[in-house]
Amino acid sequence: GRASYGTILGVFSPLQMIALGAGPALASLVRALAGDFYILYAAMGVAYFVSAVLMYVAKPPRRPIRAVAEVALPGD
Repeated sequence: GRASYGTILGVFSPLQMIALGAGPALASLVRALAGDFYILYAAMGVAYFVSAVLMYVAKPPRRPIRAVAEVALPGD
């Protein structure tokens, strides 16, 4: 949730940096082995589709109780 945002960011940022650094090398390896980028494009398309489905089914974080009470009772 929102309270764990810093922890989540701290855990996933190094993984993201590794993936961004290794991506071009992996793409060139796939190109060298397969002869074209079709497999890479197909894999990325599947990954984006799965990501979109997961974002669609994810529930938004719950609002803090205090914020809900302030909206329910304005002016108090």
